[in-house]
Amino acid sequence: MELADISTIAAAGVAAVGIPTALLVGRWQMHGAVKAAEATSQAGIAQAEAT
Repeated sequence: MELADISTIAAAGVAAVGIPTALLVGRWQMHGAVKAAEATSQAGIAQAEAT
């Protein structure tokens, strides 16, 4: 195998692992952001009801 072939295989391996990992991390971050938004919304509603 030539260096270009090895580089191509290595890049494909990194992409095969990196893309699903990035998607999982993004989903995890989105889940955290949604929970924070829900908490902020609940606090806003409670404050609005108190006034």
